[in-house]
Amino acid sequence: MTNLDIWVCEACNQKTDLTAEPFKLALVRDLNAALQIDLQEKEKGETMTWLA
Repeated sequence: MTNLDIWVCEACNQKTDLTAEPFKLALVRDLNAALQIDLQEKEKGETMTWLA
């Protein structure tokens, strides 16, 4: 979802601004959690592959 500002619902075509709260905060929090998990796994020697 890099550089994605708007998400459009597949069911109703409603547009959601991902740069507005509360969506921005949730996305930043989720990305930070994923990065922390990646760092922990790399410290264990595991190889991480991002699918995005």
